[in-house]
Amino acid sequence: MILDVPHGTHPTNDKVAILLAELQAATATTTERRDGFWISMHSRQWREILGSRYKAAIHEAVNAGYIEVNDRYSVGRFCKSYRLAKRYRQPKTEPYALCCTRSTISRIRIDETDDVGQLLVEQFARVRLTGSVNGWDGYCAAQIRRGLFYATRCQYGRFHSTFTGLKRAVRSRLSVDGERLFELDIANCQPLILGLIATHNNNRHNPQTQPTTTTTNRQTNPYSICGAFLTDQNLKNYIELCERGELYECLERRCRGWLTLRDCIPSDRWHRYATDRPLTRKDVKRQFLVMLFADVATTTRMPLFDVVGTEWPALADYILDAKSDCYQNLARDCQRLESRLMIDGAAGSLLTDPSIPIVTIHDAILTTAEHLPAVEAAVVAEFGRLGVTPKIKPPDTGHKGQYHV
Repeated sequence: MILDVPHGTHPTNDKVAILLAELQAATATTTERRDGFWISMHSRQWREILGSRYKAAIHEAVNAGYIEVNDRYSVGRFCKSYRLAKRYRQPKTEPYALCCTRSTISRIRIDETDDVGQLLVEQFARVRLTGSVNGWDGYCAAQIRRGLFYATRCQYGRFHSTFTGLKRAVRSRLSVDGERLFELDIANCQPLILGLIATHNNNRHNPQTQPTTTTTNRQTNPYSICGAFLTDQNLKNYIELCERGELYECLERRCRGWLTLRDCIPSDRWHRYATDRPLTRKDVKRQFLVMLFADVATTTRMPLFDVVGTEWPALADYILDAKSDCYQNLARDCQRLESRLMIDGAAGSLLTDPSIPIVTIHDAILTTAEHLPAVEAAVVAEFGRLGVTPKIKPPDTGHKGQYHV
């Protein structure tokens, strides 16, 4: 069997080759991993992939300079994390002939008890990608055409696959049974999820806002963070802005006249010839997401955080509180709720009908034009259980009047 390994590596045995190919496939699934984010892998997973002597393969790859290991979270709750060394963290590959007698190597890392994950994997064989692409998209396209799909669930519920690493323009070329797939996603999805979690936190610390359900019901109901119990008017206004998909426009207006792009860039990163300009909606969105996922020191230094603190004090307090022990906790909480809503909730309900093609990209779902109304209804229903109605971005089907939100 011929295996693709990162270009420039020269594995001396099959286990190292499989290790490198596995990390390259995992790297392709997100932009962050391509930029150097660590990939968490439990020892149990390596044992399943490489066998009982997996440590020797990892040790050899480290000594050869092919991979890097992060031991920081290896003690206690967290498993070790890995990444390809920078010079090998690229999409170009070269063939390696396996000496072992394996006929196939599966990169589907979905637990047998994960029914939704298994159903999503079953959809892969139906999907086709037309046209030629380069770079990491080209790497993923080659895996799709060869049927070498990658799929896993991280510990926060996110479903990573060969498709999640594709750029939006490339995803528009995906099809099932000759029918193009269209992407349906939610406006202001991450800010809305943040608002729901902050609301739950606010209600939890305010006994007067607790719903009159029994303790047992609250524990068994997976949607116990109910937006219907909004009492903080600031948070309520924030949620309503996100529901209408107008948060970034609102922040852009608040920044207009006193914040520019240069205000949002650290002075040591200013380009000497760069021209300053007012913030655009795209700038504001990028800054908001950085504020959401950055460490506390970076968050509090950001001018946009001052704007958020002025407009929605309870939200700003919650962001800092959630990051106090470990700044990644806020991002992980958002990812857990996102996965509960979009993967286990909306996608899970749709996959009961095998005629509906489904490909998930974290907070977006791809399907054919015929099934867009059903996907929208499922997404709205899931968020509706939390007391909110998200704004669904209408996909461009190319046929006027075929689909309306």
